[in-house]
Amino acid sequence: MDPNRLSENKTLCILRAAHSGNYSVIAAVGYNLEQILGLVKAAEREKSPLIIQLLPWAITHSDGVLVYAAAQAARQASVPIALHLSHCQDEDMVRRGCGLPFDSIMVDSSDHAEVRDFAKTKELVAYCHSHGKATTDEVSNTLKWEKLATTAQEKQQLGVAGVDVVVPVMPLGEIYGDSTNTGSEGIKLGMCKINVDKSLLAGYCSLVEQRINKIPLMQVVDEAIEKMAEALAERMIYVGSSGKAKQLETY
Repeated sequence: MDPNRLSENKTLCILRAAHSGNYSVIAAVGYNLEQILGLVKAAEREKSPLIIQLLPWAITHSDGVLVYAAAQAARQASVPIALHLSHCQDEDMVRRGCGLPFDSIMVDSSDHAEVRDFAKTKELVAYCHSHGKATTDEVSNTLKWEKLATTAQEKQQLGVAGVDVVVPVMPLGEIYGDSTNTGSEGIKLGMCKINVDKSLLAGYCSLVEQRINKIPLMQVVDEAIEKMAEALAERMIYVGSSGKAKQLETY
């Protein structure tokens, strides 16, 4: 990350602090308002920075309403929370995202690595930067650490294109699995952003399924928010971001 580029961008400030502090920050996907409120609740409880990730679906599904709700939740939180548009593979959606209150956008070409158009990536990155949005992209085929060396040229090309954060594909679920502990290896090696999605939602979905139509709906909502918060808080402790919000007091 260029320390002088978008110096006040919230996503980059959070990641720079994590990098210098040798910890990771959770970037968690939310699909509805209850999940987003649970994410914020966890961040405030743990006094941890957080990146809330929305998918392009959140824009088309709600005509941007969910984006504004998430942005408001992030703004009024007592800890630094950035809002990120993840896996944005459509050029028109990237441009639409620039008109919404995201702090950063993933200009995602990783699913098309064999035919990546780095000139187009550079064009979209410049467009995002002109609207104050930081950019990320994934280095493809990095599900195993030993394959990282094969993507060095790809990473360099993304850097030339101006991408602010290059992300290796590494799900947090592997941290909690019984197989190789690749996630903790990543933290030790300086990975400062770890994405979570399905593993975080499992408890939330199970609770809703078990409690719906058995207790008042408002109680289901409250319990689901708390379940989401508990799951995220556990991961914040694991990656070392708990208590680190004070490092970004300007937000």
